[in-house]
Amino acid sequence: MNDAISAEEVLNKLTQLGFFKFAQAGDMNRICENIKQNFMQYGGLESGDAYHDFLIPLDRRMYHADAEELAEQGVCDFLNDMRPVLEAEGVQIESLRDDARWTEQKDYIYCVWVNGQQHLICDTSQGEKDCWCLAHKRTLEIIDGLLIAANSRERVYGQASRNDAGIALLTDELHRYICSLYPNDSAVLFRAETMRCE
Repeated sequence: MNDAISAEEVLNKLTQLGFFKFAQAGDMNRICENIKQNFMQYGGLESGDAYHDFLIPLDRRMYHADAEELAEQGVCDFLNDMRPVLEAEGVQIESLRDDARWTEQKDYIYCVWVNGQQHLICDTSQGEKDCWCLAHKRTLEIIDGLLIAANSRERVYGQASRNDAGIALLTDELHRYICSLYPNDSAVLFRAETMRCE
């Protein structure tokens, strides 16, 4: 974390770059206070306890995306959690469906259909072993594809991995700024194409 910068400067820059555009006005004080507290205490941008419903952040930018839950038929639920911001960006989700099954050979196959289009999440019969990593990676790919098709400037980035995995929705400008706050941690946010799932 860049120690030379204050929490106020970070909040001002985030505001300027549109970080809070999905947040509701009534939540802004709580969001800012939590970010300030976490920034000063831990050097991070987490919004602390500022969650409602089930792990949906009040800023609607940074989402907890437990990779195990995603791999166990959680992708559609996750897309529904993100649906309000995706729709704000012009994404139309008309239908969501998933199917997970174990074959007689004890292989696990999990697919998701978004607007009738099939997306493979994991297929161990094809030699895919790390379903948690693949679920995280492929959820990123699905969301990015929806944003690109909607001509949105927003993109998704992965955070951490396994049970601590997350997904961040950011413009290129926000991504560059947030990464600049962590000059010694190039992996703080990453794109799906850089993920290696063994």
